[in-house]
Amino acid sequence: MAIRSILGVSAGWFAWSLAEYVSHRWVMHAGRGTSPLADEHMDHHGDPSATVPLAPDVHNLGYKGAALVLTSVAVAPSFGVGFTGGYAVYTYLHDRMHHRPPRSALARLLWRHHYRHHFGRPGQNLAVTNPCWDVVFGTRSADGTPIKVPAARAPSWLGPTMPEVEGFIVQ
Repeated sequence: MAIRSILGVSAGWFAWSLAEYVSHRWVMHAGRGTSPLADEHMDHHGDPSATVPLAPDVHNLGYKGAALVLTSVAVAPSFGVGFTGGYAVYTYLHDRMHHRPPRSALARLLWRHHYRHHFGRPGQNLAVTNPCWDVVFGTRSADGTPIKVPAARAPSWLGPTMPEVEGFIVQ
């Protein structure tokens, strides 16, 4: 039974990461001007630091609703736990990416991946928590050049006070 639960949670986590990528690429970017999710996401690109964790907005409610439905499915509760856990990690990491400096090598990799999406290549690096999907779908950009962040849109943690965050240039 324990192995079945572990497999269910793992499958849910995997499904969340794919759902995150698919919704970001084909709903939020491809649907510009055609849905509240796409419009809200474009607002986020306009002001990336305006994220609020667990905000009661359309974007979060859509994911929370899907997570709640999957969690409540009696046939696969462990899948729902994995899916919901994936969503929780996404929400936490995405907020940190815009409001806190990276504190580890993995965090720096994820932050650079996400910031390259925001500040230069919005059609690439669409995965937030699992960049492997960008490799699978051919949307990964990791050319090694510094990411140029406009000073007006730079988070407070990025700039002269954080010179150790390599790979970013505030201009």
